[in-house]
Amino acid sequence: MSTIGSGASFTNDPLSLLDIVQRFCDRTGIDTPTTVMQTGDAQIKQIRALLEEEGKDLAGRGDWESMIYEATWPTLAQENQGAMIDIAPNNFRWIKNNTIWNRTTKLPIIGPTDSRSWQAQKAAIQSRRQWN
Repeated sequence: MSTIGSGASFTNDPLSLLDIVQRFCDRTGIDTPTTVMQTGDAQIKQIRALLEEEGKDLAGRGDWESMIYEATWPTLAQENQGAMIDIAPNNFRWIKNNTIWNRTTKLPIIGPTDSRSWQAQKAAIQSRRQWN
């Protein structure tokens, strides 16, 4: 446990939403709630909305280890591999570049690529000789 200048202490243990809201309310003189998600109190609803907004902003600022998930799936011999929610659940938002590997061949899956390059690759693969 560490101590900061004001005498308040903190740990590296994650805090629940209720813990955060209760600490905020204690520091600002607002009645401390016993629940956040089912509250009817307009102030607590506003605090929750602000925390959700800040959480989304923080999540978009970088690659947070606790927010990175690994997913494996059997690939199909087709372009569409299925819905992302089925392949990678846990509120999947995007694929981190250069992190997809074929575990059978132990080779990386090349990407990302821009739309124009992708269409050129698809055309090259599907093209046939026009003349005999």
